[in-house]
Amino acid sequence: MAGLSPAQRSALLVALGVGEGVVPSTQPEPQAMPVAPVQAPAPAVEDSSWSQDELVGLAREVLPEPMQAMAPTALAQVGEMIAERLDAGWTRPQLAAVLRSRELPKHVRSLVALVKARLRDDTPVDAAPPAGTTFAPESETHEVAEWSHELANGRVVTRKDLDCGALAADFHHARAEGSWHGDNRWEFAAAVGIERYLLA
Repeated sequence: MAGLSPAQRSALLVALGVGEGVVPSTQPEPQAMPVAPVQAPAPAVEDSSWSQDELVGLAREVLPEPMQAMAPTALAQVGEMIAERLDAGWTRPQLAAVLRSRELPKHVRSLVALVKARLRDDTPVDAAPPAGTTFAPESETHEVAEWSHELANGRVVTRKDLDCGALAADFHHARAEGSWHGDNRWEFAAAVGIERYLLA
């Protein structure tokens, strides 16, 4: 505005909408400060009614001794599966009897994986036995191990020839729905047809 008279300068300021005698600021407008995004609260950890020590103790109570040779963390994982089945209606003696009925193979690559598979296949959560159901006591497990059946073609099969997981699932399902009332799964297999459970 150099070279302008005071009157010309005032008129120019009015024309610019700044107002008389007010010099427009050359400073940049302040920038808004960035606002950090609000973090969603972390989901609450589900409260379990079983502590890890209790789950380990539960696993040791139910599992046959040969199945207990695993680390405490693995026993706690197995204990969670056992607790889930107890909530679904299974009892400790029932679970223990079913697990005792199948011997461990001679070579086991992962004991915890094998035990979890047997719990999953032989004791389905949604097929808990009716209240009051009992299984063969430990003294009868030798008889179970010696079980055999002769097919119509003359072939003699033993429990090692069968898909025991599928048999157990069908057996417990049949008991749950009331279509089978016996306690012996091998008699059930013979009644519905051994052939459907053959591995080869």
